[in-house]
Amino acid sequence: MALGKIGKYEKLDVLGHGVSGIVYLAWDTLLGKHVALKEISLQAADEARFIEEARVLDRLRHPNIVQVNSVDKINGHFVIDMEYVKGTNLHEYMRRRGKLSPKEALSIAIEVCDALDFAHKNHIVHRDVKPANILLSENGKAKIVDFGLAEILGSGSYAGGAGTYAYMAPEDFEEKEHSDHRSDIWSVGVALYEMLTGQRPFQAAKPKDPFSWKRAVEEDTPIPITELEPSLPGGLEQVICKALAKDKYDRYQSAAELRDDLKFILGRIDKSVPQADSKHFENLPASNKEEFKNPEIELSLDELNFGKVRQGETKSLKLRVRAPGRGKTKGRVASQPGWLSVSPRVFNSRKQSLFLVAEGGNVWRPGIYEDHLTLEIDGQAITIPAVVEILPARRQFEEVFWWYVPLLVMCMLPLLPAVMGKGGVIGVGLIIAGLLAAMLFIISMAADLGILERFVPGVIAGVGLGAIIGIVKSFAEGNSALGAGQIIITLAIGTVLCLLIVAQLLTASRWRLWAIALLFISLASFAILLR
Repeated sequence: MALGKIGKYEKLDVLGHGVSGIVYLAWDTLLGKHVALKEISLQAADEARFIEEARVLDRLRHPNIVQVNSVDKINGHFVIDMEYVKGTNLHEYMRRRGKLSPKEALSIAIEVCDALDFAHKNHIVHRDVKPANILLSENGKAKIVDFGLAEILGSGSYAGGAGTYAYMAPEDFEEKEHSDHRSDIWSVGVALYEMLTGQRPFQAAKPKDPFSWKRAVEEDTPIPITELEPSLPGGLEQVICKALAKDKYDRYQSAAELRDDLKFILGRIDKSVPQADSKHFENLPASNKEEFKNPEIELSLDELNFGKVRQGETKSLKLRVRAPGRGKTKGRVASQPGWLSVSPRVFNSRKQSLFLVAEGGNVWRPGIYEDHLTLEIDGQAITIPAVVEILPARRQFEEVFWWYVPLLVMCMLPLLPAVMGKGGVIGVGLIIAGLLAAMLFIISMAADLGILERFVPGVIAGVGLGAIIGIVKSFAEGNSALGAGQIIITLAIGTVLCLLIVAQLLTASRWRLWAIALLFISLASFAILLR
């Protein structure tokens, strides 16, 4: 069903929404073909600039750029008639597929660079290169959309949005005149990193905050792609490092240079692709992975293994960093896992101790987490593997009191005959109560209860042990208050309980069954002593 008509266009479906307007699949009733029709609203001050930019784009014809057929003003709204690309955009493609193969990622990046090189030579900068603006046709060809209109349409970097901030170069966060065609090259580097690894090179603590993104892209060092995907072809890491150089003068100075290096690598992994000649490839800087092996930096730990940490609890390690033969060194934490805190984050010393805390409360799901801590010392990146096993949160008292308190009371039942004056001896009651409390202590350990829940039965078991020592001592001195019958009962119950404790230690994981058994054992002991 048609969505209405505007001018000669019949709107058939909505292809997408943006801050600048809506893109429709439309039918050109005069030419008889499908087009992508972008209907936008502009401020009066932007109209002249928009028309001037549209005239430039009319001459921008390249197989990897979505063609702008015409621009018109209908009923007070500007409409852009664009080539309709049947397929999807790269953002949606990666959302469904995850990371791409090196061959597919390189092919897309090469076509994007080819389009950017053509545009830059025509003095047009895109300013908003990101996967959502890269369309993939059904035959796999990449085409860039919204060329040169990003700023005017309010869909570019300066309009904001977490999806765009992630692809902005450091200079994009400064005054606008600091940005140029090399900002587009940075954006391609970010997109290529994401295609190869399935994640973006930079992460902001507050995704919708431009200042948080500014700090991330200016200060953080991305995890090398070979650390995330060791099977990636050689040289690719160096290419991405150069594309993501924070100083634009250290970056590729043209999209053609980046394209040629990517073609060179693609030719080495795909024999069906002609081997390209890249005069820039041999001049690339060393990869980050090689820099990590700098022998001048000494670390007290090769791996940060925190072992097991419960949710809601913490565990600490100390890492000593030493740079022998140097004066003061400037260092900082470039990146760390979300579950790890590091102090201090910035240091200026030849010898430095870093205090690392694995925070179980920052992880919502138990499991084994492997990541990296990246330090930057005098401009050199050092990565250290970090691993922690997060266990489920320890049971709180309010979760177990309904069965723990009754069991604790039952352990004290053997003291009741002596208190009631039924002929029992308090020492015998203490011995039996102590052995029952020892069983409850083992249950508390196996159920991983808190310190207090372990401490109370432990103290009672200790008192029972003291009672055993006292009775044995008085018996040896010949002044025992126990009769022969009481000694026999104490030995019989005590022997049975000791055997049960041994069996319990061998099957401690079945603590729930032992908790039920302890209830009946306590009642039986009380009944025997009461007689």
